[in-house]
Amino acid sequence: MKRYTFILLIVCLFVLAGCSSLKRKLPTNNKGRYMVIVGKNRSKCENETVNFRGQVFDVVTIRGHVFDLKTRKPLQYAVAEAGCFKFLTTADGEYSFKTRNLEGKSFQIDLAAMYYHTIETDFIDIHNKKEIIIDFYLAEDTRSFPDWREHPICASKVWFRVYKKYVILFFKLYRNLSEMGGFFIF
Repeated sequence: MKRYTFILLIVCLFVLAGCSSLKRKLPTNNKGRYMVIVGKNRSKCENETVNFRGQVFDVVTIRGHVFDLKTRKPLQYAVAEAGCFKFLTTADGEYSFKTRNLEGKSFQIDLAAMYYHTIETDFIDIHNKKEIIIDFYLAEDTRSFPDWREHPICASKVWFRVYKKYVILFFKLYRNLSEMGGFFIF
């Protein structure tokens, strides 16, 4: 009997530990994840304020890190977009900014990095919060990207070598027509 209760206790611990870790990382529309840690509610006396053009605003700090999902290494130069504002992550994968702390205001952030899937968070209530930490875990995009070195227009030396005689002929023709008073309409 003791053996069965011990096994049941171990199974319950594994289930509870698994459920709590699943709740911490929120799913997205791809394999990537994000984790939100909401700071404590602030009291009226500890509000951080900013004076902007004569008006005083309460602010909330939003910060976090960006990691690769598989390697857990920080991703540099990812772009965090909040509304119409864009923020670039540092070399350590960190970002931080402040926004107004208004009643009834919710917040959403999109994060994109080259060769990774984009993540869009759900709406987060930021009213009367001190700090919100959002850590992103981006999944690598496995779709193939065209190699710019193989494209003849992007590789200007190859393009110029192939079409050199046509370019020279075009400029001679243009010069002759402009000397005669003719013109091209592009």
